[in-house]
Amino acid sequence: MHLDYVKALFDGLNFTVRPEACTPDQVQALEKQLGIIFPGPYREFLLWMGQSRAGILLGSDWLPDDLPSLKDKAKNLLSSNNFPQPLPDDAFVFWMSQNYVFTFLRLSQGDNSPVYRYHGTLDTTAFTPINQSFAEWLQMQIQTHVDRMKSLGEPW
Repeated sequence: MHLDYVKALFDGLNFTVRPEACTPDQVQALEKQLGIIFPGPYREFLLWMGQSRAGILLGSDWLPDDLPSLKDKAKNLLSSNNFPQPLPDDAFVFWMSQNYVFTFLRLSQGDNSPVYRYHGTLDTTAFTPINQSFAEWLQMQIQTHVDRMKSLGEPW
């Protein structure tokens, strides 16, 4: 699934901060550094919004500079919480918040990988698939941010 719908949703919300894209060279260098090829929707995300939080995903680690350490941080979190499953070898950890929750895609599942979550207080025995796709996850993050700002009476 391409991110066209998610981009249109974002554009229609009139956020005060606009996305800042990664360049194709930056994305390629990051893939080389990580030793992986990004799933298409994630690559599209980086080429759209990869350099700025643009009002969403605040208080979390997901920017290109964060990515190289996220998998190790996730493994350490699982170990410190005595989680019974190892992080899958093909896991691409792309988001972490407050060092107690993270999300990942399974690279072996290609562009259609569900988004899996580990939450330190909710997921005690298994990784939970929380969205059917990265696009769906991103749409949920945008909507959650908008709902939070509306409830606080703040501009987006």
